[in-house]
Amino acid sequence: MKKTVYKVLSAITALCVLLSVISFVSVAAPASEYIQGERIDIIDICPEKELPYADNNRPIKFYSALDDADAGYRFYDQLTDRQKSMYDCIKTAGVTDKVTLRFNDYYHGTGTTQNNAAYAPQSEINYDIKMALTAVMEDNPMIFWPDGFTYNYPYYPSHNSTTGEYTAEIRSINLTVYFDENSYVDMDDVKLHYDLLLEEVNDFTVNGFNRYEKVKSIHDALCDLITYPENQGTSSSPNYGPMAHHPTGALIYGKSVCEGYAEAFKLICDREGIPCITVVGYGNGGAHKWNYVKMDDGLWYLLDSTWSDWITYIEYGDFLIGTDFDSGSHVPTGAMYNGVTALQYPILASDTYSFTIPMKDTPDMAFNNTRNVLYVGKELTSINTVLSYVGLPTGVTFTYSGSGTTGRVLTFTKDENGASKSYTVAIRGDINASNSTNKTDYTVLTKVCATTQKIEKDTAKFYAGDMNQDGAIDGFDAIAHELYTNGTLTFD
Repeated sequence: MKKTVYKVLSAITALCVLLSVISFVSVAAPASEYIQGERIDIIDICPEKELPYADNNRPIKFYSALDDADAGYRFYDQLTDRQKSMYDCIKTAGVTDKVTLRFNDYYHGTGTTQNNAAYAPQSEINYDIKMALTAVMEDNPMIFWPDGFTYNYPYYPSHNSTTGEYTAEIRSINLTVYFDENSYVDMDDVKLHYDLLLEEVNDFTVNGFNRYEKVKSIHDALCDLITYPENQGTSSSPNYGPMAHHPTGALIYGKSVCEGYAEAFKLICDREGIPCITVVGYGNGGAHKWNYVKMDDGLWYLLDSTWSDWITYIEYGDFLIGTDFDSGSHVPTGAMYNGVTALQYPILASDTYSFTIPMKDTPDMAFNNTRNVLYVGKELTSINTVLSYVGLPTGVTFTYSGSGTTGRVLTFTKDENGASKSYTVAIRGDINASNSTNKTDYTVLTKVCATTQKIEKDTAKFYAGDMNQDGAIDGFDAIAHELYTNGTLTFD
């Protein structure tokens, strides 16, 4: 039965605090007058009641989607030039709660009084800060502490005596970002956890030789590491403990709700150069967060590690799936704040991820999409014969390199987007790559079993000799080889 996650969207209010009465001036003056902005809280993405069950030589740094053009999708690109300037100011400021936002495209307010002119741009400023802060947090989950913000701004006032119109020019904004006081004592505590998170991201072990293997390794490791915390509050005001909504809770303490799962997953994917984004919306009707991942076929797929984590086992019903397999369970909104602020997400693939090439009917030929190996039978000694059994879908072409059959590399390419996948060909049992399977191969195989001869792992010869595909060449393969050559053993 598919796990159900209940979420609630906490109500938030924007409190406008207008501090000072602005004195009338009739000519342009230095930026000595201030307008106080409103306190705006981020939407709290947390469950309503409960979730039943739920070697690195790189430099020590956080990796960002902005560092790699292959990231494929950056919310930064959705911003206006002014919002991008704000984004850059926030990101460059680092671990701090005070940021001065600067931009070349000044805000201008007009009105019948100086007060009216000074306050006029506030809705525009609110929107721009929301967009910039949302984008910078979603592109860079290492910026985990914002829990709301307020601001004030100096302005340059002027008055047109002919028209009677007042104008206020705003050239910078003093932004105060509030950290999550339920999770951190102060900004020093935030900085401490930022450094701890940095260590955890860099020390995280990822296994695999291709994108699929790495994505699955990250997904499975997070499910093993993280425990969905029990609800410690009430149904109307849940409290899952400190940092439950942050990647710090997920990677440092191993306890988090959906936000921590999704943001931790993106942090590791960014480190590995795997295009990945976090997605905000509804999961089975409640507020939720998950990931989209761009795979090597050039398409985006949904991945929800929170829903995969059933404590005692991992469930893959929401692992690299397309829209046809989600059944409407995930509804993206892109809204991190109340109001009109919304991010736009890439279009998902319709099918579940796979880059498999169909074959014509033959029982002794198979693709291994984990190892990227095409196993063929001992009678398929010609590469042209092998290719005659491969049925290419419309819009897929292939090239091949190398000589012989065992060891040839076939590369299949989708014409529409250039995505490709390569397979190494291995004739079953052809451990000496002579393009035939016979007693000579059996002799070599027994020497490998006895460790008197070595075969380099993850080569075509190794794949050919590993008859049972268990990742090792041993006595079982020798038995299988003998049975296969005398016709007793068949592969179907």
